[in-house]
Amino acid sequence: MSDTLSGMDVATAILNGKLDDDFETIREAMKQRKDAKNALMKASLNIGDRVRFISGSPKYLIGLEAIVRSKKQTRIGIEFVDKVAARKFGFGTVTARPDMIELIEDVA
Repeated sequence: MSDTLSGMDVATAILNGKLDDDFETIREAMKQRKDAKNALMKASLNIGDRVRFISGSPKYLIGLEAIVRSKKQTRIGIEFVDKVAARKFGFGTVTARPDMIELIEDVA
C-alpha cells in the first residue's frame, strides 16, 4: 500500500473541509515551491536566449518565440520574434514571470 496521496485525494479532503486548519501552511508551501522554481528558471536564462511563451494572457501569445533581453528581480524582459503575431506586445520589450516561458534548446 502506498503512502502517497493522489491529487484527487487532496482535492476531496479540501472539499470535505479536512484540511481547513492546514490551509495556510499548504498555501505557503505551494508559494515557496513556485518561487523556488521561478528563481531556478530565471537563473538558468541568459540575455540573448531564445524562449517560448507557454502560459499567460492573452492566449494568442502562447507558442510564440522570444529573445531574453533583461532579467529583473522577479521578471524576465522578452522581445517577441514575430512582431505581427505578438500584436500590441510585438513592439519593444515586455516582462513575463519565469513560469510563463520555457527555454528553447539549441539543436545545432
